[in-house]
Amino acid sequence: MRGLGKSDAAINNGRRHKFLIRDLHRGSATATVREQVAKRGAAVQSGIGYYLDGISSIYADATRARAIPRGIVQDIASLPKGAGHTFSFAEVKGTPANDDTTPTITRIDEFLENRARRVLQDVISGTPASMRSFEGTAYSSFDGVLKAVDLRGEMQKAVLLLSAGGKPIECIVNTVEVTKLGDALDQRVIVYGLAHYDRNSGLPARLDVRDMQIIKEGNGLSRWKGAFDIPPNDYDRNGWNRP
Repeated sequence: MRGLGKSDAAINNGRRHKFLIRDLHRGSATATVREQVAKRGAAVQSGIGYYLDGISSIYADATRARAIPRGIVQDIASLPKGAGHTFSFAEVKGTPANDDTTPTITRIDEFLENRARRVLQDVISGTPASMRSFEGTAYSSFDGVLKAVDLRGEMQKAVLLLSAGGKPIECIVNTVEVTKLGDALDQRVIVYGLAHYDRNSGLPARLDVRDMQIIKEGNGLSRWKGAFDIPPNDYDRNGWNRP
């Protein structure tokens, strides 16, 4: 709620809204936050939308994330505090300020916390994007074995162990059909999606999977073994085996 208030003040040059918690049911882990105009003025903008845009831009490690006020970045960095320890994860769903129609879902976990703390370091130090290693997103594909599928929440997770080197990549697989995930579990697959890179590794820290394809045995390079062997007579005829 503190972050929402700061976002409201940032986008409207002062507080214009009050925020109400709605639809919080006993025994439920979900709640709805609504904003209500408390002080009218010209072109009042949504504080919630600004806050959600900040979360999504930090999640994507976008350049515009470095323009978010420091206090808001600090509050976003504190959202996942305890993730993986006192709670598994959380999710925030809503429509960012830069999109009037499409709701987004962002997973609140250690990944977001690490992204937010790096953005906060850049905001504090004033480090320009041109002086950092590549960070951001890119569409790509990866070959590996799919492991550890977690179907809890609206943003399901899995782990891909790369065929080259065995390094793990955390994957978000909520756009992949459950039956397809079941078939792909413990199988070698090629996954396609949006890779999130940070400054610490050439591998992505997370991959938002759009699709995956199971690699059937025999489709690798080994299937060509012996296909291009040259008969011994051809060696002799061309003089390839002569001293």
